[in-house]
Amino acid sequence: MKKISVLCMAISALVWVNFVLASNVSIPCNLVLDEDEYARVSVAGFAPPNISTLFPNEEGSVGFVVEIKTKRHVIKQFTGNAFYQVVGSRIEFERPDYDMNSAIINLYREEFRETFGMLPDVKCYLP
Repeated sequence: MKKISVLCMAISALVWVNFVLASNVSIPCNLVLDEDEYARVSVAGFAPPNISTLFPNEEGSVGFVVEIKTKRHVIKQFTGNAFYQVVGSRIEFERPDYDMNSAIINLYREEFRETFGMLPDVKCYLP
């Protein structure tokens, strides 16, 4: 019985370590400021070193978090979902120009610039 509980604790620790290692992975992204649409942040393809841990399926969807610092140095967070496909050692996101593959910021271009400035610090990551 003692061996089983030690084994269960070891397996739990391995699962926890894999989850922690896979969290908060930075991903490349682009800020899109169209004149007549809400501001949005789209994710871009990249080649993570631990691709099979982060993306166990050949294709699917993944949630991501965007952090943007305001002019007053307050970090605002936005979330989005993107459809991905594993291509060799790279992750490619389908049609990053689609709103469904972006984090939408409910501000138009001028409102966005008033709040965040002309060139805000934008960071994206997988939670």
